[in-house]
Amino acid sequence: MLLDYIRLDWDLPILPQLPNGFKSAAILFHPFIQMPIGWEKSKRENPYQNIYPSDEEMINLSEPISWKEVMSKSNLKSYKELSLA
Repeated sequence: MLLDYIRLDWDLPILPQLPNGFKSAAILFHPFIQMPIGWEKSKRENPYQNIYPSDEEMINLSEPISWKEVMSKSNLKSYKELSLA
């Protein structure tokens, strides 16, 4: 099943950009992302520090990782197995 995506202009209110009939909206971010190589190392002050990107960094710098790639790296065989994991 493919999803239809609506590309939004983040500088404008969301609701007016949606097709007619919508009274509310939610933004769901992609659940799996990859920050650029070296990003974490450049932010770390010491090798034991855990670093997490801010929302702004995730939006501007990250690349989405597909469900299929997550399944492959996790040795999961189906979307059902992935949803249970």
